[in-house]
Amino acid sequence: MPLKPDDMAAAMLTALPQAWKEVKGVEFPGGGQDDQRVLFIAIARGLLTYLKNNPNEIMNTINLTVPAGGNISYPVNSVDFKTNLT
Repeated sequence: MPLKPDDMAAAMLTALPQAWKEVKGVEFPGGGQDDQRVLFIAIARGLLTYLKNNPNEIMNTINLTVPAGGNISYPVNSVDFKTNLT
Protein backbone atom coordinates (compact mmCIF):
# COMPACT_ATOMS: atom_id res chain seq x y z
CA MET A 1 0.00 0.00 0.00
CA PRO A 2 1.58 3.30 -1.03
CA LEU A 3 1.85 6.19 1.39
CA LYS A 4 -0.55 8.94 0.29
CA PRO A 5 -0.72 12.60 1.37
CA ASP A 6 -4.52 12.48 1.77
CA ASP A 7 -4.24 9.60 4.25
CA MET A 8 -1.54 11.40 6.24
CA ALA A 9 -3.56 14.64 6.21
CA ALA A 10 -6.63 12.80 7.50
CA ALA A 11 -4.58 11.34 10.35
CA MET A 12 -3.24 14.81 11.19
CA LEU A 13 -6.75 16.29 11.21
CA THR A 14 -7.85 13.53 13.58
CA ALA A 15 -4.82 14.06 15.86
CA LEU A 16 -5.04 17.87 15.96
CA PRO A 17 -7.73 18.28 18.68
CA GLN A 18 -5.91 16.02 21.16
CA ALA A 19 -2.51 17.59 20.44
CA TRP A 20 -4.03 21.07 20.82
CA LYS A 21 -5.49 20.19 24.21
CA GLU A 22 -2.21 18.59 25.39
CA VAL A 23 -0.11 21.61 24.38
CA LYS A 24 -2.53 24.50 25.00
CA GLY A 25 -4.47 23.00 27.89
CA VAL A 26 -7.84 23.93 26.35
CA GLU A 27 -10.22 22.26 23.92
CA PHE A 28 -9.50 22.76 20.22
CA PRO A 29 -11.71 25.62 18.99
CA GLY A 30 -12.37 23.93 15.64
CA GLY A 31 -13.33 25.80 12.48
CA GLY A 32 -11.45 26.20 9.22
CA GLN A 33 -11.12 22.48 8.53
CA ASP A 34 -10.63 23.16 4.79
CA ASP A 35 -7.65 25.40 5.56
CA GLN A 36 -6.27 22.82 7.99
CA ARG A 37 -6.63 20.10 5.36
CA VAL A 38 -4.71 22.16 2.77
CA LEU A 39 -1.93 22.76 5.30
CA PHE A 40 -1.71 19.09 6.30
CA ILE A 41 -1.75 17.89 2.68
CA ALA A 42 1.13 20.28 1.93
CA ILE A 43 3.07 19.01 4.96
CA ALA A 44 2.40 15.37 4.00
CA ARG A 45 3.46 15.94 0.37
CA GLY A 46 6.64 17.65 1.53
CA LEU A 47 7.45 14.84 3.94
CA LEU A 48 6.74 12.06 1.43
CA THR A 49 8.70 13.86 -1.30
CA TYR A 50 11.64 14.22 1.09
CA LEU A 51 11.52 10.53 2.01
CA LYS A 52 11.26 9.49 -1.64
CA ASN A 53 14.18 11.72 -2.67
CA ASN A 54 16.44 10.80 0.28
CA PRO A 55 15.72 7.14 1.08
CA ASN A 56 19.30 6.18 1.91
CA GLU A 57 19.71 9.11 4.29
CA ILE A 58 16.82 7.87 6.43
CA MET A 59 18.04 4.36 7.17
CA ASN A 60 21.47 2.85 6.66
CA THR A 61 21.68 0.07 9.28
CA ILE A 62 19.25 -2.37 10.87
CA ASN A 63 20.20 -3.77 14.27
CA LEU A 64 18.57 -7.05 15.27
CA THR A 65 18.62 -8.77 18.64
CA VAL A 66 18.79 -12.52 18.26
CA PRO A 67 17.24 -14.97 20.75
CA ALA A 68 20.68 -16.02 22.00
CA GLY A 69 21.13 -12.45 23.27
CA GLY A 70 23.50 -11.12 20.65
CA ASN A 71 23.07 -8.23 18.27
CA ILE A 72 23.53 -8.35 14.51
CA SER A 73 23.90 -5.24 12.34
CA TYR A 74 22.96 -5.34 8.69
CA PRO A 75 23.81 -2.55 6.28
CA VAL A 76 20.86 -1.22 4.29
CA ASN A 77 21.88 -0.60 0.69
CA SER A 78 18.63 0.92 -0.49
CA VAL A 79 15.16 1.80 0.75
CA ASP A 80 12.10 2.04 -1.46
CA PHE A 81 9.32 4.20 0.00
CA LYS A 82 6.15 3.40 -1.88
CA THR A 83 4.48 6.75 -2.30
CA ASN A 84 1.58 8.14 -4.29
CA LEU A 85 1.93 11.91 -4.25
CA THR A 86 -1.37 12.64 -5.98
